[in-house]
Amino acid sequence: MSKQLDNQILFLSKNGPHRNQLRKSLAMMHYKVDFVSTLMDVLPAIGSFKSSVFIHDWSASDPSQARKFHQSWPKGMIHILRITIHPELKPSVLAFANDVGIDKVVSSSEASLALATTIEMLRSKQGSEELNLMLKRLSAGDDNYVQADLDENVEEAYKQYQHNPKVKLEYGNLAFRKDELQTAENIALELTTKEPTNLRANNLLAKVLMKTSRWSQATSLLEAANQLSPQNPERLVMLGDAFYGSGDLDKAMGYYHEALDLQEDLQLDTNDTVEKVAQVKIDLGEMEEAFELLHKSASEEEAAGYFNNAAVLASKKQNYENALKLYKTALKALKTDKLKPIIYTNMSISQRKLGQIADAQKSIQRALKYDPKYKKALDQKEKLQQSKAG
Repeated sequence: MSKQLDNQILFLSKNGPHRNQLRKSLAMMHYKVDFVSTLMDVLPAIGSFKSSVFIHDWSASDPSQARKFHQSWPKGMIHILRITIHPELKPSVLAFANDVGIDKVVSSSEASLALATTIEMLRSKQGSEELNLMLKRLSAGDDNYVQADLDENVEEAYKQYQHNPKVKLEYGNLAFRKDELQTAENIALELTTKEPTNLRANNLLAKVLMKTSRWSQATSLLEAANQLSPQNPERLVMLGDAFYGSGDLDKAMGYYHEALDLQEDLQLDTNDTVEKVAQVKIDLGEMEEAFELLHKSASEEEAAGYFNNAAVLASKKQNYENALKLYKTALKALKTDKLKPIIYTNMSISQRKLGQIADAQKSIQRALKYDPKYKKALDQKEKLQQSKAG
């Protein structure tokens, strides 16, 4: 990037004489400033002016719209340095900034004097440009890169910049993915102790707590974070997961629905959350509602596979009657024959466990009708013959 383009700033603020003061202040450090007045002008202007920095005076926008705007920040613009200006630097403001990847928050009283210095300071802390872009891709969940390659980059970055909080957090996330839970927990605790508003580190700690079945600690941690920075879809899903793990299905359902509403509003993918809602409904015995949810959000094979997997889990818990209901719902989702041998065979196994031998034989005959060579079905047929002979 050329020095000229690197010094392009887009500034969202109200109209007024203060703009000239800000322009002159930033020009002293060789920054060129373009102003816009509305949120809808920001992204087109960044594209037109090739801005490398976006400064947002929070008082120039409706707060709820401003939050939504930053929550929906495009992955294709993760390289843009973002700074917001607020009347007061409250913990909730700092927490939200951390949540959505805003690089720095500045108070209104210091903005005109401190902005240029703030930008220079942020750039000096970023390390190499490659490191900064990698960290932004990781935090934004950029899916244009292979996870294994990013993990390798994290390992290398940690060797060089292990005191950088962002690098340390990504190394903690890597440790979690590698199931090195104690390392992940230690890093998360260190980061949240130094910076209580670091909610990304807070999320990592919550994941470790859930992975180790410390549900009560996880729910308390996540609820406190939700008070500090509400309406974060990822954290609402995590709250649903934590309460689901603790056995509180009503609270889990409430948080999943809250997350779904926000995901739809922010135009985010809802499939994973819909599946979680469906799982709660299955646990509550509401098969029809679960079926309708999955039928709308997934392909027929995905929906059938989901019910089949839930039924297998119920069978492992020796809840064979519930498993049969789930297998029947799985069959209802299918219009093609591809998964029918698997589902009918699994049905037959549950029926045999319940002593329903005649029904089990009918199910295995149907399985073999769709795939005469399906080994699991042939094995089940042999077991049924042995049961009948016995």
